[in-house]
Amino acid sequence: MLKNNFKVVFDLGTHETGVCITRNNKRDAVLLNAKLYDAMVARLAEHDPLISLKKEYDAIFSKAQSDKAGKAYDAAFRASPEALGKAAVAQAKNRR
Repeated sequence: MLKNNFKVVFDLGTHETGVCITRNNKRDAVLLNAKLYDAMVARLAEHDPLISLKKEYDAIFSKAQSDKAGKAYDAAFRASPEALGKAAVAQAKNRR
């Protein structure tokens, strides 16, 4: 049908519902209205796991940039090996 009636199929596809094009009774392509396609892409982007992970990363990174975190980093880098060892042992005991 597509070969002989492309304009009709195209007109159907550019309306709200879209058209599924089959070959040998198997779906081969889908013709969608551009507005519908854009809406689908936008909706999928809202649920993109990478976007969720980026937001989570940004929150953690922002927290790590706070004054309190900066002071803790400075203290850790200035600490002696003995102090770091004691802190590591204390932290390990707290986790038990």
